[in-house]
Amino acid sequence: MNKKKCILYSNDAATAIAEHISGSEKAFAELMNETAARIGANNTNFTNPHGLSDDNHYTTALDLALITAYGLNIPKFAEIVATRRKVVSWEGREYGRTLNNHNRMLYLYEGSTGVKTGFTRATGRCLVSSAIRTDENGVEMQLIAVTLNAPNDWADHTAMLNYGFYHYLPRVLATADEEYAMIAVTNGEEEFLPLVASGQYIFPIRSDEQNLEIRKDVPDSIEAPINAGDLIGNIIVVVDGVEYFNYPLSAGRSIARARTIFGGEVPPAEQSFGERFFENLFAVLLNWVKIAADI
Repeated sequence: MNKKKCILYSNDAATAIAEHISGSEKAFAELMNETAARIGANNTNFTNPHGLSDDNHYTTALDLALITAYGLNIPKFAEIVATRRKVVSWEGREYGRTLNNHNRMLYLYEGSTGVKTGFTRATGRCLVSSAIRTDENGVEMQLIAVTLNAPNDWADHTAMLNYGFYHYLPRVLATADEEYAMIAVTNGEEEFLPLVASGQYIFPIRSDEQNLEIRKDVPDSIEAPINAGDLIGNIIVVVDGVEYFNYPLSAGRSIARARTIFGGEVPPAEQSFGERFFENLFAVLLNWVKIAADI
């Protein structure tokens, strides 16, 4: 079996998955491109699911890092790329089939969590790797390294990750459900809505980057109804005057739209004296009717 056939056979799983999900490699590549565009990988175009050479199939190191970060947030993906060895059942045989991960970073680098090797004659050796380290406060930081056409990629990635963990420290900006802002609610049963962090937000900062600022980009008010978890505003991370990331803020609780007996929807704080008087009177009369019915 020649080398070309080996490469083709090693990518048949990608083809099978593409055809199962989308019906064809072309349709699946379109789905890949839609996802890449959605996460900001704007210099990428896929024509197949396996990466074999094509003039219109291209990407960049930055885009691969963005795609990797997206993938590592999917638990099953993160589990697969970090697995060193797996024994799968083999139909008709008493023993299983052993699959070994050829990504040496999983064995060479402390805290390695994957991710993917790649090679064709046109691209040379390509590697995406990631690793997690925990600081003295128990805060984890995960870094991603990408090289394209790098003959000495194992050593390069070791040096890149070492540099990142040495020069950067994780700073916790927010924790899950922590309240970060309070905004007014119009036409709601409550007057104010807390905005909370959707998860734990960690930002890596260099030792010489001291001027870190967290800005809140939130509306002054919002109209009911509101569902808990609705994304409303952002935390903006600014380092030395440069904006880096936006972290979403979400509604801390649900707030229903206020209702009155007149069919309108006006919050109690904005009702007139007459509206409040007749609404309370109606409530008393309704209660009497219920009592009479029980008698």
